[in-house]
Amino acid sequence: MQKRLAFAVAVVIAVAVFASVVMLAQTRLLEREYRILSGNDVGFRIEGTDAAGRPVGTFMVRVDGKWVEASPMPTIRRVN
Repeated sequence: MQKRLAFAVAVVIAVAVFASVVMLAQTRLLEREYRILSGNDVGFRIEGTDAAGRPVGTFMVRVDGKWVEASPMPTIRRVN
């Protein structure tokens, strides 16, 4: 009886580990393909829509043939 219980617990743990690995592979290893509306070197990656149906996303730039996320350069402003 005790051996069957231990075996059942081991099977449940093995199934849980397998399911975790599958979920990790689906979320992290398989990159989601986004649609990029672009010109030659500047684009906008559409990641979804807001409640009004407008596109929401990130500005992208092409560097060495790859699209990378653009971020504004921080500036220092004088406080008056």
